[in-house]
Amino acid sequence: MDDRAPAHDPERVVALRRTALLRAGYTEEQADTLARRTEVDLHAALAPRRQGLPPDVAFELVLGGGGRTVF
Repeated sequence: MDDRAPAHDPERVVALRRTALLRAGYTEEQADTLARRTEVDLHAALAPRRQGLPPDVAFELVLGGGGRTVF
């Protein structure tokens, strides 16, 4: 085993996810919520923002699992 290999750091994962979500335009609160919900695929959370949906709509869509029509 390589002792130089970094240990799994859940807080770092959350921090990196949060940064990506903030860059995508989510609010601080939305980014924090989505970052901590690691069962939510990060790419799936970023996609609605890349498609131009407003942060509030994208947030609800991601949390709702896409099952609700938002248009």
